[in-house]
Amino acid sequence: MTAGDAEREAILDAAAYCYLRLGVAKTTATDIAREVGISRATLYRRFGSHEAIFLALLTRESESMAAEARDHLAAVEDPGSHCLRHRPGERAASAPRADGSRSGRRWASSEG
Repeated sequence: MTAGDAEREAILDAAAYCYLRLGVAKTTATDIAREVGISRATLYRRFGSHEAIFLALLTRESESMAAEARDHLAAVEDPGSHCLRHRPGERAASAPRADGSRSGRRWASSEG
């Protein structure tokens, strides 16, 4: 990892911390720069805008989650066996609830 990569990661780590602590809407570039220990000018030189920092953080986190999912699926002998399967022309009527239960209807016809 280069020094530039390390600085980029430090900025994204600080942004994540600030977003969690203050909320995305209330976090400022000054908050992020202060957390990293750099100037706002350096922050903007590295990312260009507050929106670019947020998008870079979202990209990093989604890539990390995708990699974890791939690793998990690679460890499963038959990934398809763990998926809800349905008959052709039908779709699942409901997703599992937070408690793991489902609504009474299991299948809904795609024809109406």
